[in-house]
Amino acid sequence: MAQGLDFYTGLAILNPNTDPVVVGFSTFDRDGKKTGAKVFTLNAGERRARVFSELLDNFAQVGGYVRLSSTRPIFTYELFGSQSSQRFLANVPAQGVSLKQQYTGTVVTAGGGAQVLSSDGLTSLIVPPGALSADAVVEVATLTTEELPIIPPAQLSTTNNLTQAGVNQVPIGNVQLKPIDAQLKAPPLVIFPTRVQLKSSAQIPIFGYNTSTKQYASANLFAYADESGRMVSAEIKEFGTYVVGLPQDQIQSKLTLNPNNGLAGTIVSLSSYGFSANPDEDVVTFAGSSTPSVTAKIIAATPTVLTVVVPEGAATGNVMVRTPTQTWFGAFFTVGSNPAPPPPPPPPSSGSTFYVSPTGSDANAGSQASPWKTIQKAANTMNAGSTVIVQAGTYNERINVTRSGSSSNLIVFQAQGTVKTQGFNIQADYVKVDGFEIVSTGADWSDYSHGSGIYLSGANNQISNNYIHNTTAAGIFFTSTTRNS
Repeated sequence: MAQGLDFYTGLAILNPNTDPVVVGFSTFDRDGKKTGAKVFTLNAGERRARVFSELLDNFAQVGGYVRLSSTRPIFTYELFGSQSSQRFLANVPAQGVSLKQQYTGTVVTAGGGAQVLSSDGLTSLIVPPGALSADAVVEVATLTTEELPIIPPAQLSTTNNLTQAGVNQVPIGNVQLKPIDAQLKAPPLVIFPTRVQLKSSAQIPIFGYNTSTKQYASANLFAYADESGRMVSAEIKEFGTYVVGLPQDQIQSKLTLNPNNGLAGTIVSLSSYGFSANPDEDVVTFAGSSTPSVTAKIIAATPTVLTVVVPEGAATGNVMVRTPTQTWFGAFFTVGSNPAPPPPPPPPSSGSTFYVSPTGSDANAGSQASPWKTIQKAANTMNAGSTVIVQAGTYNERINVTRSGSSSNLIVFQAQGTVKTQGFNIQADYVKVDGFEIVSTGADWSDYSHGSGIYLSGANNQISNNYIHNTTAAGIFFTSTTRNS
């Protein structure tokens, strides 16, 4: 390669397949030391041509070589030229090989190599010819990332700590490669999904994980996010179990979708805590039918709610969110037919009183003789001046209140007897909550919107006579203290 000293090196790539491919691009110096890396996705039939300084920011190197790995066969060629003269131009054909695609638990020959897929097809190991010292049965799998322990700094290698000092890391993806005693002559490339949306080309540390002792150690390696932000890749030195993580303070664990199903064009509300009120700083992606992800249009943004439109090309899968400083674990969305909405009930008049009972039904009228079953049904129905009497019992629900009362006509949630709930999220004004027993369980202490007994983001609300205990975050969390009592 020659990028610099008045020379440029360009690369042209074509994906002739009917499915997307993930391409790993790595540069090396004359001694074989890696000098740069990038991962990108080519959609079906997509062509791309770039000079190396566009693929890698501010890249400059004369001498060495480049290596491409792809999850499916691609066409590519390389061009050299002079930046000051059009008289010098040369192309270099790739010295490539098309690897056999096979699934985990099959024999990979040392001379032929292979692309080995996990049983679900989501994780891929690219073993080039000659990488194995002998034929071997290669297994590619993943552990359940949610069940992996936190990565504390005390368990990391002190020789090359690639993480933020003193900050716990939360596992966001993993891969398990066997046999662990395989001798490698060249580094294979592994590509696997993550639980969160990363910034394109993000570089994150890799940790080795001992499944017997449940201990971590720094692997002195990095993984690189592809353009979708949902897949990472890394060249590994030996087979084993590897985990990637992010600092705990960069991850929000809870994301709620309403609705959680619909077609392209459906308006969906995403609820959590920590969004940017500037929609240009929020990124929301849906799983894609022909690409790893599709970006959704954000039509409204507050720190607790994003309103988006399901994009064309979305598929059933996780919806993910990223801001400049935070990322969220995905929430599942089903792309399917939108059911015909039922005719809306007549709005309740001011001063109406409703009833909720553990033995009721949300199809009822909400009267004392015919009560509703959920408090959420009442929250979705009441207008200014309405009161709901919640009869004694346990209600395994967290209530989202988005309807506001007025200064002279509050919306009142009144417990009758011992009424146990999982808490209230009040995104409205002039609401009163009185007499409830509340226990809230979020993901951790920072999950205020799900771990607080009552989460207040409105004004002029009244919270009284409630017994709030054993919460993972706050008892009552105020996003603003404006005239709340």
